[in-house]
Amino acid sequence: LAHLLRAQLAGKTLCPVKDILAELPVELAVKPKWVQQVLRGEESDIPKVIVATKKTVSINPSLDWKDLADYPLTQAVCKTFLEM
Repeated sequence: LAHLLRAQLAGKTLCPVKDILAELPVELAVKPKWVQQVLRGEESDIPKVIVATKKTVSINPSLDWKDLADYPLTQAVCKTFLEM
């Protein structure tokens, strides 16, 4: 989550989604299924930080701080960007 937010907040364009699904597990050394779950919001305990379509990835406009309670690194990325 933090990695994707960092890229988004830095102004990088993350697309297409199929490329992210292929590249991110290698880059972060995580399981491809985990990246898929985060991108697609397939698990109820993973906050919907991003919104993904076939062509683009963007930050979820309805994201709330409480959604990130269990994700301190993601909170830190947001706070740094927001200069909090």
